[in-house]
Amino acid sequence: MSAKHSVKVIVSDVDSRKGFDLVNIMNRFYGYECILSAPRDYNFQLPIIYRQNIYPLRSLSYDVFEKDLSKLLELFRGDSLVYLPVSERPTRLLYAFIEKNGKPEYLHFLLPDKEIFELTSDKGSFQQYCELHHYPVPKSFLKNEVFSRDFSFIPLIAKPISGEGSVGIKHIDRPDQLDLLKSLDASKHIIQEKIQGERKVAGAFYLCKDGDILCQYTHQRIRTFPENGGVTVYSKSGNNNEILSIGANLLHSLNWNGLAMIEFIQDSRTKEWKMIELNPRLWGSALLSAFNQSRMLDNFVKSCTEQAKSSVSSSKRAKTTYIRWWFPFEVFSFLKGNLSLRELFTLNTKNTCYINFSYASFTSSLAYLTYFIFNVRSIKRFFKKLI
Repeated sequence: MSAKHSVKVIVSDVDSRKGFDLVNIMNRFYGYECILSAPRDYNFQLPIIYRQNIYPLRSLSYDVFEKDLSKLLELFRGDSLVYLPVSERPTRLLYAFIEKNGKPEYLHFLLPDKEIFELTSDKGSFQQYCELHHYPVPKSFLKNEVFSRDFSFIPLIAKPISGEGSVGIKHIDRPDQLDLLKSLDASKHIIQEKIQGERKVAGAFYLCKDGDILCQYTHQRIRTFPENGGVTVYSKSGNNNEILSIGANLLHSLNWNGLAMIEFIQDSRTKEWKMIELNPRLWGSALLSAFNQSRMLDNFVKSCTEQAKSSVSSSKRAKTTYIRWWFPFEVFSFLKGNLSLRELFTLNTKNTCYINFSYASFTSSLAYLTYFIFNVRSIKRFFKKLI
């Protein structure tokens, strides 16, 4: 664990699985004092899990968000605060708050310009930008093109233009499945060719300032649940120079500030890596950024507070390490017969980190997982990922 720091980090969405890991990274591993906030369960459940106050930061409407954030900032007016962009909704509302009220001197963040944030969080706009500037992406189709007589069937994938993870994605692998697209709201979805090479999926992760790369690494998907088109439950960290270069060129063209995750898939026919999406928020496997020694989140805080470049840790090549989402997904893989008992319980904490376990105490992990299991919202989202 690192020494304590003078700045305090605002972590939103600590009711989420990702938020739980981020608190453990920033507080227990890097030594930052964290101010925890959530849109719900901040009166009773979450304070028990974290053993500290949880501040409301509701995002159902701008007015409620503005009220909660104003109160939070007033409580910590004498401190140097860094906002960590955990999820998309509160970050979008933060842009609106700054536009209306101005940026407090003591609140620091590193985010892309609002226009760039909107462009990249909308998958349709991002697709158009990449096509216009000749960045490698899957071919896209309009809904009426797919149902025209001239369309020669190829496997397709339809994704919500705004969303997180695998929720709401439709896979069209056979001509008879085209009917799944008839009720699709074309204004809220993007239709793309489905790259033949679904098992060859990788992510590229960056911290940038004014388009320059401060830290970067990649991870390669090893196992998903379900096996076809599911969430990544086991992956390997490394440095794929080919996709790092593609992503770095894109982020430079966008003059990117802050964190970014670009998902790639390799076409098995051409061996070309193509970009699937760019997430202008923290990714679900952010735990790996600490475990592989890239120090990406530590450097994010240092960059936000405009410390000298010499204080930003070296962006040397990340170590080869692994990350597993052991519970509940690996357990379900075992129950479905897709994972042997030996594979399930082959645990190696020296080169593998475990979502909701690594950097957390046993009691806090148990408390959070109990909260997750008996949380209706989490369960609904869990099953949506499986559809």
